[in-house]
Amino acid sequence: MIKILELIANSFKNNPSKMLLITGTIGWVTSSCAQVVAILANKEIPNEQKSFLLSQEISDAIVNILAFVSITQAFRVLSNKLVTTGKIIPKNVKNILVENNLADNIGKFDFNIGEELKSKGLNSSAFDTFKTFSTTSAAIAGSIFSSNIVAPYARNKIAADVQKKYKDLEKQMASENPVQTYQNNMLYHKSTFGLKI
Repeated sequence: MIKILELIANSFKNNPSKMLLITGTIGWVTSSCAQVVAILANKEIPNEQKSFLLSQEISDAIVNILAFVSITQAFRVLSNKLVTTGKIIPKNVKNILVENNLADNIGKFDFNIGEELKSKGLNSSAFDTFKTFSTTSAAIAGSIFSSNIVAPYARNKIAADVQKKYKDLEKQMASENPVQTYQNNMLYHKSTFGLKI
């Protein structure tokens, strides 16, 4: 166990934002799988309802995972580019660039402060610390934005569309076989709300 922790620490000590992205994705995948297994294992839910609940849960999982990964990664990449090119840098790092005649390159798309400092044998610890802080903060902001704003909005929109289709289908079935529809609805409410009929 200690060796595994050491491996993780060595892999992510200079890039905690990547660890946040990976562990967050694993968390979303795991929780989604648990929800699907719980539905499949619940014997009180009728098969007709299971297919509906499973499709809804799987669509939610896809939205959650895609939103988290894409937005968090986009925030990480953008932050990394802004810091690496010098669009966003602290004063002490800018002073180092000025002192070593590198200030003219600040903000250029192909400029990489970390590589320039290392190639000239200059101390890059202040820059590396700021870069780590910035990309980690951006990853946290991206994960919060995706999980609490984008994913719920997308899920609600998809759920509303699915619910509308389900209700339309239910109306159609009710007109064709009202007794069977009533029995299915009673089974659904019993399994969903724990009612004893």
